[in-house]
Amino acid sequence: MKRFVVFLLTILMFFSLFQGTLRESVVKADNTPIWPMFHYNAQHTGQCPYDTSSNNGTLKWKFQTGDHVFSSPAISSDGTIYVASGDHYLYALNPDGTLKWKFQTGNWIESSPAISSDGTIYVGSGDYYLYAITSYTITVSAGSGGTISPSGTITVNSGESKTFTIISDSGYKISDVKVDGVSKGTISSYIFQNITSNHTIEAIFEEEKKETVIILQIGNKEFTVNGISNTLDSPPVIKNSRTLLPIRAVIEALNGTVGWDATERKVTVSLGSTNIELWIGKSTAKVNDVDTPIDSTNSKVVPEIINSRTMLPLRFITENLGCKVDWEPSTQTITITYPMR
Repeated sequence: MKRFVVFLLTILMFFSLFQGTLRESVVKADNTPIWPMFHYNAQHTGQCPYDTSSNNGTLKWKFQTGDHVFSSPAISSDGTIYVASGDHYLYALNPDGTLKWKFQTGNWIESSPAISSDGTIYVGSGDYYLYAITSYTITVSAGSGGTISPSGTITVNSGESKTFTIISDSGYKISDVKVDGVSKGTISSYIFQNITSNHTIEAIFEEEKKETVIILQIGNKEFTVNGISNTLDSPPVIKNSRTLLPIRAVIEALNGTVGWDATERKVTVSLGSTNIELWIGKSTAKVNDVDTPIDSTNSKVVPEIINSRTMLPLRFITENLGCKVDWEPSTQTITITYPMR
């Protein structure tokens, strides 16, 4: 009997030493706590290796759920706090106590969540289901000239949806929106639905091309500048198969200037860095001091004075100023488009 008691005591001592060693290895192995487990570790001691001696019990923050909180929270390695509530939700909180996200189950949750090494969160619910919850990221990038909201790297739960709004700055427009590298065109919003993987969304913006559009008609003194009516001194005419008109109103609509030298009978048209000089009755003009024929195929096309009005060849002047000129023969309409720089 004595031998049996000694044997039993020996076994108990050995087991006690083994338990202490095991406890130490569980808590301290690579300095990484095993979390969550019931009462923290495999021995259910409820002992945590973190020092709380400086904690004086002052409230740091509190977060209100929609019902009772029955279970203890679980904390991931990035500091995110996971806690379940009787309102059917599992909450993910940032270390500062703000809501990161929440996941709805079908009933109350009384169990503490568990976190696996791959970041999956497991939690049981009163709806008879065990939920495995994972999250994905949507990486957002916007070029200069606009924004995407929300911005940055967005974390979403599996199966959730997320809406993004694309807004261009003043003077810019949306050039393209790419989702996972695939162009979606000039859309102003996009919804990721039932998310089950990581995604990217990118917005590209470009400066709006401002232009001035002038529309004139042969024989009509009225013309328009970007849809606004204006009046010429004299209507455009066709002579020698070319349109002539009093050019001042057109040039001033483009923010240019027109000068007249009565001695030389010379008209000077200036816009931006371009300077054009024309002489009444002469088929050669100067463009930035370079002699240039007004019409290389028709020397009869010259500036003229008609009914006391100086009439200049429209196409020669406007094209040398950087304009695009279109002619519609059925209505005898001229459209001048000037890209503003």
